[in-house]
Amino acid sequence: MEPDFTDTLSDNLERKPRATVGAQISMQEAIDWTKTYQADHKGQLKAVYFSADVFQTLLKQYGADGIRIYNATDDQGKDCFVLVGATATGDLTEGQALVYDKGQSCPDTCAVSPLNHS
Repeated sequence: MEPDFTDTLSDNLERKPRATVGAQISMQEAIDWTKTYQADHKGQLKAVYFSADVFQTLLKQYGADGIRIYNATDDQGKDCFVLVGATATGDLTEGQALVYDKGQSCPDTCAVSPLNHS
């Protein structure tokens, strides 16, 4: 059974208007950039899949208006991503703040995608 974090979560995902951090890019840019990265880092972590509920839960935390994703190395020496609820200036790390990893990693489990260059 998962811990009850209802005191730190908000069902209201409505946020005050803030400047968007991040920009949409074209699919061709994404294909080119991932191809370059994967060619330069053969056999290394290409991508990690997280389900929508992970992002929604992180964003429901009181004060969260975004998600920060850290590159990390787990206890077995595998590259991974650590996800934490965040603001533009800091991470939510106090009290019962939630942190995620254990996504589905590629090259272990890869999607069929023009962004996955075998």
